[in-house]
Amino acid sequence: MARTSDRYVAVLFLGVVSMLFLLAALAGLAAGWLLPGTGDPEKVRVARGLQGLLAGSVAGAVCGLLLTYFYVVAVVMMIIGPVVGAAGGAVGGFAAAGHPLGSRPARSWAAGVFVRF
Repeated sequence: MARTSDRYVAVLFLGVVSMLFLLAALAGLAAGWLLPGTGDPEKVRVARGLQGLLAGSVAGAVCGLLLTYFYVVAVVMMIIGPVVGAAGGAVGGFAAAGHPLGSRPARSWAAGVFVRF
């Protein structure tokens, strides 16, 4: 009779949480870049960080729900997902605030990253 081993569960959980953080950070970065940069620079920076925080928490909630859909035993990700997602989104949003996209005079950047290159 074969025994199952659970010695890699911690590594898999760490991988899932780090992937969730990365996806939420990318969502926060994209949401921060889509916010127009007109007005007071400090208010724009805070607004981009808040936009990234909100986008990251939504991305974390979606990732947590999706993981719970595939593996019922991962129901703890419904709670951890939005928290880790909010942290990742805030990192991405404030990274977007620190490095705003520059407008290009000859080309439109309305589509975001894809038109920039």
